[in-house]
Amino acid sequence: MVDETPNNLRFRPTESEQFQKSSERQPNKSPSLIKSFYELGRFGKPIGFSVNWGAMLAYAAIVGYINPSITFPLYLAGVNWTMIYDTIYAHQDVNDDILIGVKSTAVLFGEKTKSYLAIFHTGMTVCFLIAGINAQAGWIYYLGTLCTMLHIANMIREVDLKNPASCSQTFETTRTSGLLFFLTIVLDNMYT
Repeated sequence: MVDETPNNLRFRPTESEQFQKSSERQPNKSPSLIKSFYELGRFGKPIGFSVNWGAMLAYAAIVGYINPSITFPLYLAGVNWTMIYDTIYAHQDVNDDILIGVKSTAVLFGEKTKSYLAIFHTGMTVCFLIAGINAQAGWIYYLGTLCTMLHIANMIREVDLKNPASCSQTFETTRTSGLLFFLTIVLDNMYT
């Protein structure tokens, strides 16, 4: 049935009008808005802190409770790791960010980015070591953590921050780092 009521007399939109309006909506632009005013974007956006809650949740799911002396250092290591890979990712379009005024860690750190990445890498390493000590981890954990941290250090050393393709490739290899550390934890729990 066709609704012939004049538009100015209707109180509610028709279904077709609702669909049309919903399809015209723009995606949420808040992350870009946050980055416009805040250089440490991943610290202020969900990915920096929220995603890394997974360390605590996974521990609780396996063990049945949260041990802050283990999970909090793992969480902080994850935040540091996020800062590493997100800053490398941000360097892909740093020139555009500067041009249009978007703030990011790539813009904030500028030519000193590798020094900041080294600081985050050190923080990540220390946090992994604290978590291992508090968990009374075995030798496999420390060997695997060493391999993971050497892999990340090599990524930081090798990435050409002025080359978007290099940044993209390095960003993609962070999966390997995560897999290495995951296998470290699994193997340490299985064999030590």
